[in-house]
Amino acid sequence: MFALCEILFFKYICRNIEFIMRTYWNLTFFKTIVLLLLVSACNSSKKEEVAGTVIKGNIKNAPDSFVYFKTYIDSVDLFLGMKSSLDSARIDGNGNFELHPKVDSVCVFTLVCGNRDLISNALLTENGHLDITFTGKDYSPVILSKNEISDYNTFLLKLIYEFYKKPDIKQEYYIASNYMDAMPYAEYNGKRMDAMLDFYTKNWGNRSSNQLYYDYAVYTMKYECAADRLMFLWKHRMKNLPIDPDSTYFNYTDKKFLNNPQAYISPSYIRFINLYLKDKYETLAVAGKSVPGAEKFAGVPPVQKYMLAASLFDRPVLNAVLTNLLLSDLKDVDNKDLSSAPSSKNLDSLEMNFKTKYKLN
Repeated sequence: MFALCEILFFKYICRNIEFIMRTYWNLTFFKTIVLLLLVSACNSSKKEEVAGTVIKGNIKNAPDSFVYFKTYIDSVDLFLGMKSSLDSARIDGNGNFELHPKVDSVCVFTLVCGNRDLISNALLTENGHLDITFTGKDYSPVILSKNEISDYNTFLLKLIYEFYKKPDIKQEYYIASNYMDAMPYAEYNGKRMDAMLDFYTKNWGNRSSNQLYYDYAVYTMKYECAADRLMFLWKHRMKNLPIDPDSTYFNYTDKKFLNNPQAYISPSYIRFINLYLKDKYETLAVAGKSVPGAEKFAGVPPVQKYMLAASLFDRPVLNAVLTNLLLSDLKDVDNKDLSSAPSSKNLDSLEMNFKTKYKLN
């Protein structure tokens, strides 16, 4: 009886093998599709959980109940030193807060609480995640998260401490910038920049090939040191102290160094550009000279500045410089708050006001 059943079953298999195989493969295919859909759904859900830029933080005894994420919207904001608030968060009872600013690619940001800058000129990339705690009476930032952008900002904090906040370095810097003669100061300034570049190489240079990180750090060091040389001259002029630098002091006058759109990412570049233009203009003013080509506007100081800027800078840097000069002058003309100032693309009405004030064609 059992043998007969086996024979009948075998015959059934043989007659229906095509149907059975087709059904099996259909089921397998169906299971595969279902599995792929489930995996896709899980991945999608996971992406939704981590998508977007997030800054988590903790601060005890905060000076205010809110934290604000502030950044420069464009190059005009950079030149004017105006930061816009892109996001804010309430600090809860445990000192925790969470920010979700919209960052398209990369931005330089500052976290503000009350009248305190908790962390300044830090870098954040699109979909970047930072977890920061602020400790002590001075709210010193400590970055807890472990990812590339977090590690980079930790490096920046170390750089700032080593060259700007370390007590003995602060004292040395103060003495050098206030009491040295010009050429010894230039030597000190050059060695300081070399030390910063060496610090970068040893502490970050081999950790990432990302050009963004290199540009931000290196441009900040170079333009900060160049700006310091200009500030040294300005301080000595204000105190009527003798200064007699030779041509090697001015190592920042190269055309390419002045016109560097790639350096826009660094606020130090903007500080340098503004100081450089101010220094060149005041040097001419003290000598009682007009800007070459602008003699007929000798009694119109703003035009002198514009002509000077045009002789020093190329576009697109020149566009931002001129916009900054125009908006600064029109702040007095219209008595307007620059927080509502337009971008460099919408200057027609401002230009008309300026021409009216100075009776220009």
